[in-house]
Amino acid sequence: MKQTMGDIELLREYALHGSDQAFATLVSRYINMVYSVALRHVRNPSQAEEISQAVFIVLAKKAASLGGRTVLSGWLFHTARLTAANYVRKEIRRLRKEQEAYMRSTLSEGGDVPWERIAPCLDAAIAELGEKDRNAIVLRYVEGKNLKEVGEALGASEDAAKMRVNRAVEKLRGVFKKQGIVLSSAALCGIIAAHAVEAAPAGLAGATALAVTQGTAVSVSTMAIAKGTLKLMAWTKVKIAGGVIVAGLVAFQWHEIIAQRRDLAAVQQELHERDNKLEKQKAELEKLHQERLVMAEDLRTATTAKAKAIGKEKAAVAAAKSASVAAAGKETSPMEMAKLLVDPSMNELLRVQTKALLKGQIGGFAKKMNLGEADMDKLYNLYIDKSLKDRASAAAVIRGEMDVDQALAKREQGKQQMESELRALLGDANYAQFGELKKDAIARKSLESLNSESSDNPLNETQRAQFLKVMHDMPELPTIDNIDVFRSKESLDQVYQGLEDTARKLREQSSAFLSAEQLAALEKTQTGVIQHIKSELELGQKVLVGQAK
Repeated sequence: MKQTMGDIELLREYALHGSDQAFATLVSRYINMVYSVALRHVRNPSQAEEISQAVFIVLAKKAASLGGRTVLSGWLFHTARLTAANYVRKEIRRLRKEQEAYMRSTLSEGGDVPWERIAPCLDAAIAELGEKDRNAIVLRYVEGKNLKEVGEALGASEDAAKMRVNRAVEKLRGVFKKQGIVLSSAALCGIIAAHAVEAAPAGLAGATALAVTQGTAVSVSTMAIAKGTLKLMAWTKVKIAGGVIVAGLVAFQWHEIIAQRRDLAAVQQELHERDNKLEKQKAELEKLHQERLVMAEDLRTATTAKAKAIGKEKAAVAAAKSASVAAAGKETSPMEMAKLLVDPSMNELLRVQTKALLKGQIGGFAKKMNLGEADMDKLYNLYIDKSLKDRASAAAVIRGEMDVDQALAKREQGKQQMESELRALLGDANYAQFGELKKDAIARKSLESLNSESSDNPLNETQRAQFLKVMHDMPELPTIDNIDVFRSKESLDQVYQGLEDTARKLREQSSAFLSAEQLAALEKTQTGVIQHIKSELELGQKVLVGQAK
């Protein structure tokens, strides 16, 4: 057999042909390193010999499964440390704590650090490095290979190997520094190179090779150590595999989320940095758009509360980000919009948000009309179901499954059915009063927003009554699920003009009883509302009109 055969070639020779000579060669190459690692852990030569034999038994068991790119010295170093740690786990913990405490109290910056103080921590420190860094340290300073040989073993150039080794040394210095041991790079490399490998007892290599290849007597404790290491390695693989599966699922879910909103970090940052003023503005927008208006800003604000309310945090986060996409109107394709309109998690959040909105608007209605909780839930669901059906119709138009006229007819039919069921639920007298109550709730919310904006000069009682009367006569604002407004660019322009006219009319009528400062505050709140409605309608124009033509 060639004496220059590489580690993997020798390992394959043993795995495929049962070559005792090949395995004995591997044992001879690495017995000193393995024994040294074990001895540093147990500080007992006889126990170190047992551990060394156990490591090579593990190697024999794993010979067929080690890949062609495995750095055998790194693998043996890691396995030896794992085996020794498993052998004396509890004792090592106790000794390590005592030794580390002693080193922290005695070592100082710039002082000489003897090998006796480095040895107990060396293997654990190297083990904290990543696999590539660990292999680089073992190849360069434990095996004593030159940089060219290190590069060949790692599948890299000599320059790349030099950079890898230097980075690994700096990381190792950082590990020691955390433990209170401060060393220069040169000192650390010199100590490892000089002391990391000690000569194994004479005959240990031969005894180990015979024990593995010829089945000579091996102590019960040695076999127990080997079996324990194999079990530990198998369990580690199971945990890693489980972690990979979980990571894969998380990556898939994350990819789905990114497709809906590319700038998740910005949205999450906004969720934590909103101030009170923005909260008030969002509350104003919620109720101005009535029961069917689910605004993107509201959804982002409600994400955390939704996750706690229904225990579906992932769905709530995805829905909030989807709403952010819709609000921004950036790079949203028609098909993405259609998906958003019928997304189950989005619709579930819409249901919760709309119900909360209706409770705020008409919660007091139940007491006046003597409605029980069950009847109020029916009332809420009538509006929620109608809104979801309208969204489904809009999605169907986008997908080309329905034209605008069909969608409008279906929308009108749904509206008539909802009003009929609402009248049956409330009775004629209550039904008429209910319509007035809704308009009054919207007017009162507008009044709250105005007072919030002009907090230094709030409206008095007379002004409040006059403003509510004017607001009560204002027309209903359009929403994105009202497909009729997207028939043509002209109809959408008419809506925009109507918004401006309504705002101007409100200011003109309010000028009779509001001060100049209050009128300025009113105009500011109107500007925010109109801008938001325009953003929604422009988004609808983009994704609906093109599909309808």
